[in-house]
Amino acid sequence: MIDLSNHTTGAIPYTADAINDTGEIMGAATFPDQPYDAYLRREDGRAIDLGHVSGDCYSEAWAINIHSQVVGDSYSCGATYFHAAFLWEDGSIADLNSLIAAGSGLRLVSANAINDRGEIAGNGVPPGVSPGDVFALGHAFLLIPCDENHPDVDGCDYSMVDAIAEPPVVPATHETRSSALSRSL
Repeated sequence: MIDLSNHTTGAIPYTADAINDTGEIMGAATFPDQPYDAYLRREDGRAIDLGHVSGDCYSEAWAINIHSQVVGDSYSCGATYFHAAFLWEDGSIADLNSLIAAGSGLRLVSANAINDRGEIAGNGVPPGVSPGDVFALGHAFLLIPCDENHPDVDGCDYSMVDAIAEPPVVPATHETRSSALSRSL
């Protein structure tokens, strides 16, 4: 057994919510300048603060895949605890709501899982419902990336898959409440 609190540099883990096949662990930790944020613990024992969505104060990571893509929740500073689902990859955190089509019918509040194909599952709330009510009045969602592993997804602009320096393109919404992520893996 390894006590992560005593064997992690850069942070003190509160939770260990998932581990991937390369031994990376993530969850929530205390950092010297942040009381509760998502972290990624590399195999060498070093913890990275994944941050939180702009305007929020806290976060927690719930899932990681083989590509070190991490998903979780970003929490507001005020009375409404839940705020936005996030994706962290390659040193950047993104509010998943910024990667789906406007008017999709849901505000994405909690990202609970990500598989090795980059597909993300979680919970959101319909218009008019507070993110804090996600577990009482929420809906499940599935996000599917626009990439070479997901051909023929309605609404995906595949011309952007190979564009490295271009900003993300917002895809159309699926009738089944699936949305497509705008970037490739």
